[in-house]
Amino acid sequence: MVYSPNIPQPTDKPQNSQPLILQNFQDINSLINVNHVGFDVANAGKHNLVEFVVQTDPPSVTLAEVKLYNFGDAITGINELFIQNALGNEYSVTASILSTDISPGNNSNGWKADATGILFKWGFIDNVIVGIDTADFPVSAFIPVFAQCFTVLLTPYDSAGVSTGFDLVLYSMTNTGFTFYSSASSGTLGFQYLAIGF
Repeated sequence: MVYSPNIPQPTDKPQNSQPLILQNFQDINSLINVNHVGFDVANAGKHNLVEFVVQTDPPSVTLAEVKLYNFGDAITGINELFIQNALGNEYSVTASILSTDISPGNNSNGWKADATGILFKWGFIDNVIVGIDTADFPVSAFIPVFAQCFTVLLTPYDSAGVSTGFDLVLYSMTNTGFTFYSSASSGTLGFQYLAIGF
């Protein structure tokens, strides 16, 4: 039978509408039991999990409302969880380097976009030279590009484990990379960076 939203009517005889009412209660119970704790047990009414169907289009904007939904991500190429804020801005909650590379290695490049639209990128630059040099953020169809880069943090690194330290100075940054100064040069010297923007 099918759920009957208009049962019972004021003119219905109970013995005639009883099967439809029973079916409605059974349908409601079946609905509640999908991803929810059922009736008359501990934690009744709570979620076991939250499952989102794939949206073919992003939801329409409703100002002052926040929406959470499942949609295909243009960068990662897979379905991700998105949030739409009260202004209608949409951000992926789950997209990161792990969406396209399930096991990135040590000192590998990576990225993560958070639910506010802030984008984090990190990486490793080796074989630095003495003087001023530039470094580009990795580019690929699976890596988002900064619209603006707020800051780049640099951490010196020596793969030989013998350096007593060297100076690194950030000179400038753009949405595609940054310029820096190094006071030392070696095949074992480099640095790790963390860039933050949107």
